[in-house]
Amino acid sequence: MTQVETTTEPAPSVSVEVSEEPRERPTLRARTAVVARPAGIYLASRAVVAMAMWMAARIPPPDSVGHIVMSWDGGWYVDTARLGYPHALPMVDGHVAQSTIAFFPLYPLCIRAVHLLGFSYRMAGLLVAGVAGLALVVLLWFLLRRVWGDAAADRGVALFCFFPGAFVLSMTYAESLMLALVVGSLLALLTRRWLLAGVLAGLATATTSHALALAPACAWAAVVAIRQRREWRALVAPLLCPIGFVAFQLFLRARTGVAGAYVKTHEAWGVRVDVAVVWHQFRDFFRHPLGDMNVTVAVAGAVILAVTLVLLVMARPPGPVLIYALGALAPILVSEGLGARPRFLLTAFPLVAVLGRWLRGNAFTAVLAGSATLLGCFTVLSIHTLLATP
Repeated sequence: MTQVETTTEPAPSVSVEVSEEPRERPTLRARTAVVARPAGIYLASRAVVAMAMWMAARIPPPDSVGHIVMSWDGGWYVDTARLGYPHALPMVDGHVAQSTIAFFPLYPLCIRAVHLLGFSYRMAGLLVAGVAGLALVVLLWFLLRRVWGDAAADRGVALFCFFPGAFVLSMTYAESLMLALVVGSLLALLTRRWLLAGVLAGLATATTSHALALAPACAWAAVVAIRQRREWRALVAPLLCPIGFVAFQLFLRARTGVAGAYVKTHEAWGVRVDVAVVWHQFRDFFRHPLGDMNVTVAVAGAVILAVTLVLLVMARPPGPVLIYALGALAPILVSEGLGARPRFLLTAFPLVAVLGRWLRGNAFTAVLAGSATLLGCFTVLSIHTLLATP
């Protein structure tokens, strides 16, 4: 039976207020030891993913691991780094075709920069994703420690790293970079480093559109700071946040001569607004259980989402963290072609990490073991059979 933590320690306030009490400066050894904990968890999870990819590459018909790491959108990101963006909106049979226009520029630019050092585009993509992933889990640990304490931070990082959708952190995907910037921005908001928070948020919104969930989080933190302390400089965070997204849309407008080129191209993947998408997925699942693996995965994700959202609200995280999680959920719950798939639940990372706040002992061990097993299985299922979209 699942054990739920019943600690009575006081829950953190939703305020972004920080303590002004001086703290003893940690030694270099202490800092290294702290960083080693989330880094070790991350590397262990990457070993599980690497083993799953190795196994998937040997299941008939055999494939290469190098090709596997660029499955799904991974190849598009590498193509964006190699080829850039077209000068016109590609069309097929009178309809907008799939193209690199649907992929934001910061991750491809990082790939190209590393490629100039002598690495192949594929290796450059993996290096950027790997380094960003390592930075992500370290920043996440510090964020979770600030909100729920050291032990909960260890557990939260472990559950995040071994979450089934986390296999994309070992592929040529932008999630590692985007989430590292998002977590860094949220941490800066909680410590009232407004300019840093805004810059990191602006870079995040130049990585994927999902980072726009930071906009209401930055706005909330700014409103609280102004109401409580008349800290008007906090406005710099929400003002800088959407710059990456806006700049990319303006670039595409100038490049292709088409307004809304990104949205039009995104629709070529079947992504359209549908406020009843979750209802449709549950209906299809109960009519034909296991008939469509993507529907099955999305329904399971929706159930996990509902449970963890309740747990997150009960944990009373700081306002910006909760608001970011809610904002990250919005597009996946009202978009046809998305749904509560593992990769998008990973993007709403507080929903995954909050389990580290509540679970402990045997319950935590059981959930972590089950999640690690699903991580390996979903990796093989997604990149070998292609039956389940990440």
